[in-house]
Amino acid sequence: MDGIDKRTIWREELLGLGGINPLTGFEPSSFGQIDLSRAHPGGLAQLTSSRSTTLGNLVRDGVAQSRALSAARRIRTKARRIEATFGIKSCFIAAGLVEVASDSRKLPILLWATH
Repeated sequence: MDGIDKRTIWREELLGLGGINPLTGFEPSSFGQIDLSRAHPGGLAQLTSSRSTTLGNLVRDGVAQSRALSAARRIRTKARRIEATFGIKSCFIAAGLVEVASDSRKLPILLWATH
């Protein structure tokens, strides 16, 4: 019985590391995410064909591009901090969401690594 208690304690400690997983309750936010639903078709074609593309090719409207650039800087800073602290690459493009019926969580369907 002592082994079960230790495993439970270890599991709880591991779950507490790093805080809440943002992928288990994904909510759209312009602060730490860039919405590409209205991205330029040419930029999206480059992105989905696995070629390098810039944020300027994806978001061409001036105001939207300014907001996207601000969010990209925040995302880059956070991703670098997570990689330096934990050694985990954490910068991805999430494509599509699926809602889990049992507890109404939203999860990304596909993740592309990005930099």
